[in-house]
Amino acid sequence: MKSKWSIQKLIYTGMLAAIAGALMSLEFSVPLMPPFYKVDFSDVPSIMALFMFGPASAAWVEIIKILIKLITVGTNSMYVGELSNLIGVALFVLPLWVVYNKMGKSRKAAVTGLAASIVVRTAFACFCNAFITLPLYAKAMGVSLDSVVSMVASVNPAITNLTTFIVMATIPFNILKLGLNYFVGYLLYNRLKAVYPALKPANQH
Repeated sequence: MKSKWSIQKLIYTGMLAAIAGALMSLEFSVPLMPPFYKVDFSDVPSIMALFMFGPASAAWVEIIKILIKLITVGTNSMYVGELSNLIGVALFVLPLWVVYNKMGKSRKAAVTGLAASIVVRTAFACFCNAFITLPLYAKAMGVSLDSVVSMVASVNPAITNLTTFIVMATIPFNILKLGLNYFVGYLLYNRLKAVYPALKPANQH
C-alpha cells in the first residue's frame, strides 16, 4: 500500500510540475505596474501539491517548473533570478507548512498559513528587487538604476525612486499575484478533495 501511494505521489507531482511549467507562459500584464511584472498562475499546482502530498512534493513542483523555464526560455539574469526563485521555494513551503501543521491542518490553518507565506514571500521579493533583480536589469540595459525607475514612472507617475517602486509596485504586485494563486490553488484542492477523498490528508479536519 505504501509503494502504491508513493507511485501515485510521484505521478501526481510530475503532472502538477508539467502543468506549472505550461502555466508560466500564460502570463498577463497588470495596469500601473512595470512591463516586466506579469501575473501567471504557475503557483497553483504547487499549492495543490502541498496540501495533497506535503512540502517535498510542492518544492519539486516549483523546482521542475524553474527547470522547464530554463530549458524552454533560458535565463536573462545570469541565473541570479532563478537562484532567487529557488530560495523563494523554501520561503513559500516552510512558513505555510509549519503554520498549517501547528494549527491542526484545518481550514483556518490553511488560510493563516497562506497569509503568512504571502507576507514572507513579499518581503523577500522586496529585498530581491532592491538588491538583485533591478540592479541586474539596469546593468543588462547599460543604464543606471535611477533610469530604470524613471522608465517605470511612465506607467505609474507615483513611482519616483527605488523606495516608491518597492511600495507602489513590488508589494501590491506580489500580494495580488500570490493572493490569486493561493486562492485558486486552495479552491481547486478543495474541489478535488471532495471528488477524490483519497487526496485528503489523514490528519486534516
